This record gives sequence, structure tokens and C-alpha cells, in this order.
Amino acid sequence: MAKAADLMERHLVGVSRTTKVAAALKLCRTSKVNLMPVIEDNVLCGIVFEADLEAHRDSNTDVGKIMRNPIFVEADSSIERISRTMIENGVGRIPVVQSRNKMICLGMLSSTGVLRHIKKH
Repeated sequence: MAKAADLMERHLVGVSRTTKVAAALKLCRTSKVNLMPVIEDNVLCGIVFEADLEAHRDSNTDVGKIMRNPIFVEADSSIERISRTMIENGVGRIPVVQSRNKMICLGMLSSTGVLRHIKKH
């Protein structure tokens, strides 16, 4: 059975805590994503939604001040675990980390990627 690491996108679009909201919002729009991981030294420390960035777009705020606690799945998570985590948190994209103990961000997983895999198998 496929795991998160098998299905994730390795191309990571993320920001750091010190990224300004305006820059992060621009990156969201150009990358066509509505959720980005907040990463420091390859470690997932939070997430930020496009809606949160939009709400603060006129400020000179750092992403770190508006980021949320990280929502993630581990690299060896099953499709069932991934789906459950996405549904429970109402997200269509989720960061994949090495492990709960080592929050090294490896990539992102989309609900589309999960559905493609389910359809194929």
C-alpha cells in the first residue's frame, strides 16, 4: 500500500516565519496554492492559509505572527490516515514530515494526488 512519501510532491512552496505577509500572499497566488508550510531550517513550524494572509495583506506583519500550528502527516502514513487528517482539518493540501519527532518537511500532499492514486488502484 502506498504511503505519504510515495504520493507527495517533492517541489515545496513554503515560507519562513520572517517572510512578510504581502510576499507570502503573492507566492500563494502565483503558485496557485491556498496553504503553505512555514519552515525554518527544513523543520515544519507552522502553516499559513491564503485567507489568513489576505486578512493581513495591508500590514507589514511577518508570517510567523499569523501562522497556525502545523497540520501534517508523517512520511509513512497510510492513505486512510492521510484522508482522515485532511478531512478532520478541512484541508486539501498537507505537509509531509519525516516523523513526528523529526519535523523535517519532505514535501506536500494534495487531495488530488490521493484521489488519483485511489482511482488508479
